[in-house]
Amino acid sequence: MKQKILLVMISIFISVAFISCGSSAIPINWRSNQIVIDGNSDEWGTELKQIPEQKIWLGTTNDDKFFYLCLATDDRIKAFQMMRNGLITWFIPENDAEAGFGIKYPMPNKMPKREEMQNMANMSREMFQPENLMKLVDMFLEKQNEFQILNKDKFPLSLLPLQNKDGIELKLGYKENKFVYELKIPLAVHEDYSFQIASLPGEDLKIKLETEQGEMGR
Repeated sequence: MKQKILLVMISIFISVAFISCGSSAIPINWRSNQIVIDGNSDEWGTELKQIPEQKIWLGTTNDDKFFYLCLATDDRIKAFQMMRNGLITWFIPENDAEAGFGIKYPMPNKMPKREEMQNMANMSREMFQPENLMKLVDMFLEKQNEFQILNKDKFPLSLLPLQNKDGIELKLGYKENKFVYELKIPLAVHEDYSFQIASLPGEDLKIKLETEQGEMGR
């Protein structure tokens, strides 16, 4: 029981930085139900909180071993910015900023093949219909089978497949006109994993979401 209490105190508030609205404090609760990293936000329910003046919802939770994050948006500009330029999720412990690291996923989009470009052109005015958006997302996700771990200077430390033995799970999905990004990462209670969040009990953890072209903003 003592271990559980300490782990809950690791990240009572998550500071999420966006270029247009500064930092927002996001309360973190102990995980109350199973979280499946599948690009679907249904199980998050009321844990998803809207960032003020943004079409972005964020949810965070943890259990005794892992930290979970969900980002959902129905802002297509933000979603395509993330898909085109990539997204870095930074974990910066209050006690030791030097120990911070980032997870780069999705990776910047690779140029589609000629036939894929033709398919996209054929969509024309219908491109932003839900069924065609789903096709675009599927085409994009076919190329997203790995992610990078970066140090604080954005130097790549490791390139890992989505199916890995380091306890990190990531998924991007699109459902009911919302793009969903989910992440699961070990807390610093493991010996078997190479990359862990190193926040100490009672200290804040800063999470920063950044695209390659700058922080995500309006």
